Amino acid sequence: MEWEYGCTINNLSVNGKIDIQSKHAGGIIGGIKDGTIMRCNNLATVEGGNPMHGGICGRADKSTITKCKNLASVEGGNPRHGGICGYVEESTIAECTNSGSVTGSPNSGQINADVGGIVGYIGNSSVQKCKNTASITANEGWNVGGIVGTAAGNSAIELCYNKGEVTQLRKWYYSRCRWNFRPYC
Repeated sequence: MEWEYGCTINNLSVNGKIDIQSKHAGGIIGGIKDGTIMRCNNLATVEGGNPMHGGICGRADKSTITKCKNLASVEGGNPRHGGICGYVEESTIAECTNSGSVTGSPNSGQINADVGGIVGYIGNSSVQKCKNTASITANEGWNVGGIVGTAAGNSAIELCYNKGEVTQLRKWYYSRCRWNFRPYC
């Protein structure tokens, strides 16, 4: 599924492999707008080229994702990838756990992309009480973080922790904060 509007997905588990090269990809759903995802588990490997990939969803707009777990690897090319969601705008991610490795492809050549243990990119959103225990790896020039790769707009990351190793090939810089990020960069 690429996009779903105004839906609720609850208590769903997925197993297997998801390989989508040209659309948003997620273990549960590709993209969600004005919706809710609760208590879902992903055990399916998520692989893809463009543009956004996550263990639970590729992209979330004006949505809420709570108490979800990703237990499988997420690997993508360009530009945003996360253990729970690749790209989040005006949404809340709360009480989610990622234990699957997240890799921004070292062969993609994309500069200024985002990889995170929970979310690759958040804009005007919040990530609360989430944890990452898996390794996060990104290409040279990518923004990479144990919780979030890039936080922009009026975003907040609260009461989260990372126990996974964060690696950037040929070190450039780590997680980036822009605009009115709270509480600190």
